[in-house]
Amino acid sequence: MYRLKLSLDFLKKHKYYAYTLLILVIIVIHGRFDSLFKIDTLTLFLLVLLFILPYLPLIKTWKFKYGEFEAEVTTEEINEIKRKVNDIPQKAEKTENEDIINLKDFAESDPQLALAKMRIELEKQLRLLFNIYMPESIQHKRNRSLSFIVDSLTKDGIIEKPLASALKDIIGVANRTIHGEEISTENVLKLIDPYNTALGELEFAVIEHALKTVKKETIDQSIVGDYAEAEYLLTTITPSVSNSQKSTYKMNQAEIDAFLEGYNEYAEFIIELSKIEQNNKQV
Repeated sequence: MYRLKLSLDFLKKHKYYAYTLLILVIIVIHGRFDSLFKIDTLTLFLLVLLFILPYLPLIKTWKFKYGEFEAEVTTEEINEIKRKVNDIPQKAEKTENEDIINLKDFAESDPQLALAKMRIELEKQLRLLFNIYMPESIQHKRNRSLSFIVDSLTKDGIIEKPLASALKDIIGVANRTIHGEEISTENVLKLIDPYNTALGELEFAVIEHALKTVKKETIDQSIVGDYAEAEYLLTTITPSVSNSQKSTYKMNQAEIDAFLEGYNEYAEFIIELSKIEQNNKQV
């Protein structure tokens, strides 16, 4: 039984070589039925099939459905995306948060909508990077497709080429399914981990560029305690068409942490953070 399994695994791994050998055997047997080696319509068909075998992985799978042909995203394409993502020099810590767990559950019931959600999250992060780092002359261009955004960020060194290539593939698969191509639940589930890695690298890109400007100095432990226990004035601006507001909050460290959680989802933005000294003077 073990040998049979090994044989089946070998054939599966080298299936295109096996197909080639089988076709050659059929051609030889078919030709030997005549006193002279016969080349007829069947032989020519087998020769054509022999020629296109190496290119089969590049051809999309086609399904016959309701009298029409319908394209399907293949497992080979998903595996290629996984390979590309594995080749990315990963800098962000990979975590499976609640959003990813929920996405996997969602993919079980509606794989197409799960892919659409992945595309939305990637687009949100890409446009954020584009708006932060691209000059206004580029931002005001009419063509601001995701492909253009990825190319612009890559050209300016905001994201690296391996990540850009994987992102284009993931977005491409999502676009195709949105426009009607089929994809199996299994393949969507396989795509979630590469998507999570790519999204994490995008989110880390902002932190990475901020870290390039950091200046460090060694401080005494008493200063650490002083800042940890202090209160702060946090000043923000909330833009509005008719009634923009400037707000100032008095907070301790724990309150600041709670305030900043999910903060990027709001229109309000921080303009100043200052420590309140005991003599009420700010620094």
